[in-house]
Amino acid sequence: MTRTGFTLIEIIVVMGIIAILAGFGYPMYSAVRASASMVATTESVEQAVRQAHGYAMAMKNGAPWGTYVGAGTVVVFSGATYASRDTSKDVTYVLDSGLVVSGTTEYDFAAVTGRPTSAGSTTLTIVNSSKSFTVNALGIIQ
Repeated sequence: MTRTGFTLIEIIVVMGIIAILAGFGYPMYSAVRASASMVATTESVEQAVRQAHGYAMAMKNGAPWGTYVGAGTVVVFSGATYASRDTSKDVTYVLDSGLVVSGTTEYDFAAVTGRPTSAGSTTLTIVNSSKSFTVNALGIIQ
């Protein structure tokens, strides 16, 4: 006598194998997702710094420009410093909410020359992934 179909044991074994494979795959997926988020966040911050540098060199609104990087946001601002900026000209970009910023958080660029008031390095961290960049004395990101 031949039977067609699957037994309960066979179905449970297959479900167990799928659960084990999913258990191994999830940590890899999480690591890839965190890495992709880190790359996108770093590129966004670097682009904001370049934007402020370009605005300062072009003397947009006749003022110096700068960038402030905080937890979850980066602000491109018009003014000599973040504290004394013209808030009506702020351009704010939202970043990953788990972002931790260390090092230099504010870059201020002089009008026309685009030179920063001070060079510095910024480290961005999301979960266990970190990425750093440096703004040199000419205002160029390295």
